[in-house]
This record gives sequence, structure tokens and C-alpha cells, in this order.
Amino acid sequence: GVDVTDFNVAPYKLKTKKSIKILNVCGQVHRRKNLPGILDAYGKAFTKKDDVCLVLKVADKVPEMKFEISFKDLYNKWRANNKNGPEVEVIYNYIDNIESLFVACDIHFSLSNIEAFHIPSLQSMAAGKLTIQSNYGGHIDFMNVNNSLLVDGAIDRCPTSYQYWTPNPRACMFVPNNDDAVEQLKYAVNNYNNLMEKFVPEMKKTVEKY
Repeated sequence: GVDVTDFNVAPYKLKTKKSIKILNVCGQVHRRKNLPGILDAYGKAFTKKDDVCLVLKVADKVPEMKFEISFKDLYNKWRANNKNGPEVEVIYNYIDNIESLFVACDIHFSLSNIEAFHIPSLQSMAAGKLTIQSNYGGHIDFMNVNNSLLVDGAIDRCPTSYQYWTPNPRACMFVPNNDDAVEQLKYAVNNYNNLMEKFVPEMKKTVEKY
């Protein structure tokens, strides 16, 4: 769960001057976190002319396990193919109070293939922010159409490179629909105030429960 008093902190000082900050906190650069899908959807939803910035808090590490990726390699490849794409601010350094990053942003956007629970989605609600996530996984315990935006998709095979320790070729995972992710991002930015007015009552109930 979360302690709401942890969010009584000053906002993290971001470099971006854009009005809408879309955050993703990814403590583990694992394939199941679907960082390629996040970048792809964001790049298709907006351009550099849009008043938005994707803020990515990720680990800067060389992959040691098959289920890990190099974010720098992923991002550099994405940026090379999206030279005129929307703004992105990447944060690799340690942050004393991660809650300050949630407070500084407006939306938390995840697009996971599978999650056991997903604390960042709950932290987003505790910070009073709009939350977008895949419509599958442990976070559905507390996320629903009354407190967040959920991205549709389908169940498909899970590559062994996504799995931990003892891979099973029959394992499955959720594959978010990229087109729906793009539409949800646009909808969130274009209707932010109305969505927050709708979601806040249920968000507060959810946070109180956890």
C-alpha cells in the first residue's frame, strides 16, 4: 500500500517546460514492463509541437539477465527513428523521495504485459494524478473504469526471454493494443480536467483502502 503523507513533498524539479508531464516510473528494466510499447504509443500520439513531455525514471544498467533490457539502447534507437517526435526527459539518477516525481507530473502511463500488483499506479492515485495502465494484471485489483484509463489488448504467448528463472513455453501474457494506447493518451491529455473530475471520488476511496 501507500502512505498518503509521503506525498506532502515539494515537486521534483524537472527540466521540461511543457505543461503536461506524462510519467513512467520503471524501477526494473524488465521486458514485461513493455518500455518499447510506451515509447511507441507516445511517439504516435504526439509530436514535438504538442505541449507534453514523457518523463521516464529508469535504471541505467547493463542487462545481466535475459529478461532485462538496456534502456539507453532502446531509447537511442527510438529517438533515431523519431527525430521530430515529442519531448522526452529521462531521469537515471537516484531520487530521495520518489513521491516528489509523482507530484511533479500529471499522468502516470504504464503499459505492462504482466504485473503482480504495480505500486506506481497506486502511487499515482495517491498523488491525485490520472493513471493509465493495461487492462490486465494485479493492478486490476484496484484500477477500474471509475478511477483510471485502461488499455485494451489480448492474451498471447509469453516469450521465454520475458520470463524469470524457469521459463515455460506455454506461458501467456497480455499484449496491449497499441492503437488503443495511442487513443487513451490523446484522450487523457485533451480531456484531463473532465476526467479528473470524474475519477477523483473513486481514486480517493481506492487510496483510503490501500
